[in-house]
Amino acid sequence: MGEQNLNFDAIILLITDHEGIVLLLAFLPAVFFGWTLGRNDAANIYGTTVTSGILKYRSAALISSFAVLAGAMLGGAGGMETLSGLSSHTLLSASVNAAAAGISVLLLNRLGLPVSSSQAVVGSLIGIGLLKGGVDWLIVLKIVACWITTPLGAAIAAFLLID
Repeated sequence: MGEQNLNFDAIILLITDHEGIVLLLAFLPAVFFGWTLGRNDAANIYGTTVTSGILKYRSAALISSFAVLAGAMLGGAGGMETLSGLSSHTLLSASVNAAAAGISVLLLNRLGLPVSSSQAVVGSLIGIGLLKGGVDWLIVLKIVACWITTPLGAAIAAFLLID
């Protein structure tokens, strides 16, 4: 039996012939990113409640899990539509997006730095879009405007609620 030279197209064809494996491998970065979201965002949501002794850590984690799931099921589609408009997507780019955003969140968490998972996702999508030659900069501008106005709105709401 002679040596076989497999080129990139042959490898892709070989992989795509096994659709279930491809879908599983594409799903794993999303699971990883979901784990980093739980690690990062649960602390953002219930950190002060746990540290002040109002809730125990396990209770806060369970409540947070249910709240995040309910929010995603009931109102997550709007954000997904906005993000999907940033650039074109394939199964590979969606997996790379989840992996890159997850790595970014994990590394910043490990350094003890505050991190926005939304900003990690948008940054990843912009990077992919730049490489693929298409970013909708109007959508990016709208998202950046939200990054500026959201903390200001939260500060005003907190001021009004605490006073």
